[in-house]
Amino acid sequence: ESRRSDAFAFTGAASNAAASFSKAAVPSGRTPALQVATQANAQTALAGVHAMEPEFDVRIAEVGNNGFVVSVSGEVDLHTAPEMERELVEVLQLGGNSVVVDLAEVGFIDSTVLGLLLRYKPRFRSRGGDLVLVSDDRRILRTLAITGLDRVFRIEQRLGDAVAGLQAA
Repeated sequence: ESRRSDAFAFTGAASNAAASFSKAAVPSGRTPALQVATQANAQTALAGVHAMEPEFDVRIAEVGNNGFVVSVSGEVDLHTAPEMERELVEVLQLGGNSVVVDLAEVGFIDSTVLGLLLRYKPRFRSRGGDLVLVSDDRRILRTLAITGLDRVFRIEQRLGDAVAGLQAA
């Protein structure tokens, strides 16, 4: 127990020393230089992370026979799902009965988007068509396999194969 009290005494003394040093080293009303430097480094690092993230983009193209392709790039998640949903709604409004969702340029997909795809699949099925996914990214394919969605969706590794499947239907 004496070792324990020695350790508490040491940490208490170290804390008091650090507190008195920070009070003595910084004139009142000024931010410590280390804190300013740390904040600047964090902001720079955060800007670097944002610059590395692929920019999200979604667009649609009609491929004939009431089929459409919704091409997505970047990360699809809670923040980008509404924009992706707008495109799926537009495909339905344009009379589409089948859609290929091209995820070839997607590096990350979250449960929000998986739920969105699950909600729209029956809408296309009720029109006599389907919602088909395209990806050859092992991370996306693994996510679909872990969630069991690889048994719900037809998944093609190449866009041409998916579109050809729509044309044949």
